[in-house]
Amino acid sequence: MATGKAQIHDEVVNRQRGGACATILGALIIRDLKTQEDLSPKGPMRKPSLFIALVYIVFPLSAAGQSISADAAYGDIALSAGFTPDPWAKHLTAGGSISPDHGSCSYGYVANAPDIELTWEGGGSTLYIYVMSKGGADATLLVNTPDGSWSCDDDGFGDTDPIIQIAKAPSGVYDIWVGTYSSSTFGATLFVSELDPRNALGSFFEDAEVIRR
Repeated sequence: MATGKAQIHDEVVNRQRGGACATILGALIIRDLKTQEDLSPKGPMRKPSLFIALVYIVFPLSAAGQSISADAAYGDIALSAGFTPDPWAKHLTAGGSISPDHGSCSYGYVANAPDIELTWEGGGSTLYIYVMSKGGADATLLVNTPDGSWSCDDDGFGDTDPIIQIAKAPSGVYDIWVGTYSSSTFGATLFVSELDPRNALGSFFEDAEVIRR
């Protein structure tokens, strides 16, 4: 789980830089419009210049990134400690067109809006958020936690499936993206559990070995 003061600091710095760029660009656009107005023999001009068009091309308003304020594509859920059935599961389409840029969580492809917004009421429980993909496709997982930090994983649950373990998960909102390592999309299932699925799989294979013998 990628958390800590350093990552939170990087995120704040990135946001500050983004805000500064927006302020500078806004000032340049206003100056450009003022220049057109001063030079126009027919009064104020309202048609954007080539400069403004280039600004929107190079610095689009919908900058690549993840929006934690956007409505979740597959809805909101509310879970509390001891929830049943466990695990909670949701079938969805993994992936998107954006490559995330959140420090060590800068790989794969996800959508802008989260896939699921989880409101968690914990009691000191450990949360396991994991994905099982179809056909062996390589899935990724990206989570924005209640303190604003980012967690991610690629293959922690197997060769192609990710898992994020959050010890003593604090209550609050968790925005969850199910991504893909390559740019293609595919079907997958997102799970949320208080039980470590890796232990369950280990028991399953042990039982299978006993039966085989």
